[in-house]
Amino acid sequence: MRAEDLPPDAPGHYQQSHPHPYYIPEKLPLSSRVEIDEDLTATISDATFQLGRIDGISPTVDFSPVLYTSLLRLEAVETAEIEGADVEMDEVYAYYTRQKSGSSGRVSRDLQEVLNAERALSDGFDAIKQGESISVELLKSLHETLLDGVRNEGDVVGEWRDDDVHIQYITKPVS
Repeated sequence: MRAEDLPPDAPGHYQQSHPHPYYIPEKLPLSSRVEIDEDLTATISDATFQLGRIDGISPTVDFSPVLYTSLLRLEAVETAEIEGADVEMDEVYAYYTRQKSGSSGRVSRDLQEVLNAERALSDGFDAIKQGESISVELLKSLHETLLDGVRNEGDVVGEWRDDDVHIQYITKPVS
């Protein structure tokens, strides 16, 4: 969203940073009240309904791990795409199909980024299930997993960055 499109009562502000400003949200709890309009109410209702459908079928159908894995992989693909990776779900499933058949091939950097994101998400969920706190050490460990084998040697892996990072939306070319 561009700074000029931000409503005047939005809970936060844009920070100027050349060449692109970035949004800094207000710390929680918000001091200003967030208006819940009909569109937001409808979206929340639909999300609640869809979660209820998933919850309703999960005890009767024995494919909860399949659903979990699919959603985890979808999140991993979208996470990698935010970082600029150009990879499709088909490529991820093809990779796992090749692995099961015993054939291995070269893995592209973009696919490796997805595999790392999937592993980091899974490791994070497992840590939380085992009662671990979401600590700085856990976050740095997950960051190291995310960047394993996909970043240049000069990049900081498993540590906090000291500078601003700009995520820019770039549309894929029409094929």
